[in-house]
Amino acid sequence: VGSLRVTNVISGDNPLRSFIRHGADGLAFTTAIGKIYFLTTSMVTPLTPTPVPAPVQITPEIKQLSLSTGDLVYNNGDGMIYASVLSRTDGLGPAITFGNSIVPINPTTGTLGQPVPAGSEPKKLALTGNRQFMYVALDGEGAVCRMDMASKAIGGRFSLGNDGPGKGPRFVDDMEV
Repeated sequence: VGSLRVTNVISGDNPLRSFIRHGADGLAFTTAIGKIYFLTTSMVTPLTPTPVPAPVQITPEIKQLSLSTGDLVYNNGDGMIYASVLSRTDGLGPAITFGNSIVPINPTTGTLGQPVPAGSEPKKLALTGNRQFMYVALDGEGAVCRMDMASKAIGGRFSLGNDGPGKGPRFVDDMEV
């Protein structure tokens, strides 16, 4: 995750049309006026890693954790809270380097576990009754994926489709499995 400013290429009259990654170090994009540009990832300045938030003791009974989330679920099988972490704080704020992931949180200590990359803009979460899988709505993709709770592997991704030509992807407002 990082940023790169390419001057005199992208503008309001010449917007970006398509952006892909190729090979181990390649990026390519097209513009509205039919030009293709090739870059290497080494040109991209990495973002400063987002510090992992530490819990703050508010009172003897209350801890506070500063973390922008899309949703929370509690898994009584392992005693952890799982949070969907978006790519940015407060929608348009700074990028979160461990964003677009599902993060386990120990509710007793307030500490974060290892983030699991899920996909673009994870929001709604739903845990199956047997606690074997968690379904994750991906608002950035108009899709849903499934996380295996034992291995923490993401798989079983499916699209929600579109509402019609030019209307964009569907999103999950609420989910129950």
